[in-house]
Amino acid sequence: MKHKAILFDNDGVLVDTENLFLDVNTCVFSELGISHTKQDFINYTFITGDGTYGFLKNKGFCDTYIETFWKKRDDLWFNLVEKQSILKKETESTVKHLSKKFKIGIVTNSSKNIFEATYKNSDLLSSVDLVVTREKYTNPKPAPDCYLKAIQELDTPPDQIIVVEDSPRGVAAAKTAGLKTVHIQNKHFPEVTAKADYKINEISELRKLLS
Repeated sequence: MKHKAILFDNDGVLVDTENLFLDVNTCVFSELGISHTKQDFINYTFITGDGTYGFLKNKGFCDTYIETFWKKRDDLWFNLVEKQSILKKETESTVKHLSKKFKIGIVTNSSKNIFEATYKNSDLLSSVDLVVTREKYTNPKPAPDCYLKAIQELDTPPDQIIVVEDSPRGVAAAKTAGLKTVHIQNKHFPEVTAKADYKINEISELRKLLS
């Protein structure tokens, strides 16, 4: 059946944030005297979805300490994001082009405040019909909750929706929700792959794939 809606993951798909996020996390971890490698970031961000909370919990840190870490990290993140454009090349033009034929949604594990800061200097959201941030669902990817929520809010059958993701946990979440998937290769993390229905290297390739 012809697709009528596209659901985009945000970080690493629409915006070039994941390498920046690695740098920010590593910087704050270093200040606190905690070793945090690129492989740690890949495991907790792309594979398990447990994030820095899971990483620090496994190191034996309490919730109060984790909240202190988050505050320092988020302050640094917001400061960096406000000073630069982090949209991936051709993101805005591609999404605007596709929005003429498809419903467009963004489904992210990011909180609303971080998500909104990401698009502070962009008009991209004017082409988007739906945004599902972390506050709208219970369990993070690879659980399907976020995509089940998106299906419900879009009021579109699953077989008419296709998802664009850059992580194995994101692809797994979409597949569990019964959706077709496209994996876009993250250029900063070439070692991260996923078993999706389709594979692309640049977001602009969606125009041909979905034509």
